Amino acid sequence: MPRKKKAGARRKKSKKPKAASAGIMQIAEDELEKKMLKKYGAIVVKFWDGKNKSRGLFLEDVAENHAGDVHFAKVAVSKRKTGRAFKIKTMPTFVMFKKGKEHARLEGKTFYDALDVWTEIHKE
Repeated sequence: MPRKKKAGARRKKSKKPKAASAGIMQIAEDELEKKMLKKYGAIVVKFWDGKNKSRGLFLEDVAENHAGDVHFAKVAVSKRKTGRAFKIKTMPTFVMFKKGKEHARLEGKTFYDALDVWTEIHKE
């Protein structure tokens, strides 16, 4: 006889980041760890408040320009713990990590050209 699922039973969340469009990973705030960032050579993480999704569309274009050289990820920050751990003072904040360590930071409202050039300069 097949087992019945318990009411309110939840599925386990996978630790693997979800792939968003244009190769941009969507990482859950609780799953973001510096250890995880080590497995990517260079990764740019956009820390944002999760609102105004239309403002960040240019990130997809930047990701396409640097495909293969740099990985891109987005993290919607809602907990103070995450903000403190990564020293987020304003949204959005772009942080480039290399081998798990912070390499460069770009804070505040950013335009396509600025992010593209910033990524090009710091990916080496």
